[in-house]
Amino acid sequence: MEKQLLKRAGSAVLALAVLAGGAAAVLPMTAPESGIEAQAASSERDFYTAENDDGTLTVVGYKGTSGVANIPSSIFGQKVTAISNDDYNGKDWKSATSVVIPSSVTEIKDNAFYECTSLKSVTIPDSVKVLGASIFRGCTSLTTVRLPNKPDLSSYGYGEYMFGNCTSLKSISIPNGWTLIPDFMFRGCTGLTSVTIPNSVKKIGCTWGYSFQGCSSLTSISIPDSVTEIDDTGSALPDCTSLKSVRLSNNLTDIPRYTFDNCNNLKSITIPSSVKSIGESAIGFAWDMNFSRIKNSDLAIYGTKGSAAEQYANKNGFKFVDKSVVPTSVSLNKTSMTLGKNETTKLTATVAPNNATDKTVKWRTSNSKILTVEKNGNVKAINNGTAWITARTVNGKEKSCKITVKNAPAKVAISKGVVTIGVGEKFTVGSAIPDGSAAAKRTYRTSNSSIVKMTRTDWQGDFVGVKEGVAYVTVRTYNGKESTCKVTVKKAPASVGLNKTAMTLKVGQSASLNAVIPNGAGCAARTFRTSNASIVKMTKTNWTGQFKAVKKGVAWVTVRTYNGKEKSCKITVV
Repeated sequence: MEKQLLKRAGSAVLALAVLAGGAAAVLPMTAPESGIEAQAASSERDFYTAENDDGTLTVVGYKGTSGVANIPSSIFGQKVTAISNDDYNGKDWKSATSVVIPSSVTEIKDNAFYECTSLKSVTIPDSVKVLGASIFRGCTSLTTVRLPNKPDLSSYGYGEYMFGNCTSLKSISIPNGWTLIPDFMFRGCTGLTSVTIPNSVKKIGCTWGYSFQGCSSLTSISIPDSVTEIDDTGSALPDCTSLKSVRLSNNLTDIPRYTFDNCNNLKSITIPSSVKSIGESAIGFAWDMNFSRIKNSDLAIYGTKGSAAEQYANKNGFKFVDKSVVPTSVSLNKTSMTLGKNETTKLTATVAPNNATDKTVKWRTSNSKILTVEKNGNVKAINNGTAWITARTVNGKEKSCKITVKNAPAKVAISKGVVTIGVGEKFTVGSAIPDGSAAAKRTYRTSNSSIVKMTRTDWQGDFVGVKEGVAYVTVRTYNGKESTCKVTVKKAPASVGLNKTAMTLKVGQSASLNAVIPNGAGCAARTFRTSNASIVKMTKTNWTGQFKAVKKGVAWVTVRTYNGKEKSCKITVV
């Protein structure tokens, strides 16, 4: 469990995060940057400065006596924009035990805090975009660093050797937003026991690699699936002599040479099926007196059968454990459908179980003169007839969709030519095409979404009245045939009436009711119900209420509008 300690020195308050057992962390920011500057700044006279060409300042050293260097955002009226040192002239940070950098700073230059062996904690705001090389290299007392979330690491040398030989660092958590772990970043961090790499990181190493070389206390590492490349010039984790288990990204295609060189205690490594090549001595161990590489018979390489992982294990004498999960079935989003000539559609295959190692499928058609299919499941209707499109898994599981091809429609007719609805009312229109033709794809659109808004546009058109006015809902087939419905939106009804409020019927007699809404209001949906179906049974419930007297007694037939207005008629059956 973490403790939050507040250390007060002079006028500055510094927040330190200390893990149980004295372990330290490189932490992402948990408070707004303004909170950094809210702490009392050290005296402007406590710092050495150099003027930049643009009139701003680079702070090049600390000469205060408290050890707490809380840098102000401006010194004697000049804005502070960079941090460096002038060690040649004795201007450095070696007397500082903690440093807080203001959000006016955008760059920390090469070797800024190089070999500041008294430095224990540093707070860097998100405003810092440039992190030079070796900025904390040799800071052997450094335990806590607050890193910026999104530094620019695109140029050669940025971030290189950042924590080289920082032997007091115990736990590293890279902030989310970093896309690269630079070369040599943690080289020689012999006290490092755990590393957290966020899903934003795409690459480990830039030009030379060796990002975690010599992290001899590191026991395990998990490389997230966002990582697609480990630099192939040098190893990423050589000489991590305590490393026992590794989880690699599922999107890696190559494991470069010497990646885990001299990791003598490595017991297991999981290599995903995405890996196509494994470099020379990528998983290597120490050399004996005859300069022969010593094998670790306890090492197990986990991977999929027939993969590069198995080939590497067999070639180098390691135990291979097959972690393949074979597909048990495949399903399709459609098992039958009808298309018009030259119409296209997409079939989607789902392979079970979800953790199947290889979920790829191959597609085929039973008759390419009727249907063609592409490798992504896109289907095109060529000629009239019936054919089957089949998806097949790597181990032979299959599922087919029966597709009938008919003529392309010569026209399309929307189900309603004119509709009047109320504000807030929902309505659905369909469409019809001539017999002998087909059009699986029919899309609906509105001419004015501020009056009539579409809520569904495939196969059937669902829409709602937004405000009073007139708009047009149009259906269009895949081959460009169209039909339009005029939709008038009026105000919602404030009430509803019936043409009768009481009726007397004989058993077996049928009757109907008509609903009446106020002038100027709209209501397409009017539903009727009975209070007792054993006395009065509804035979039609939409628009006009039709019913039949079943047995003697009294029941009520009620009409209801889309917005909840109701009126009832008493039905006496004699």
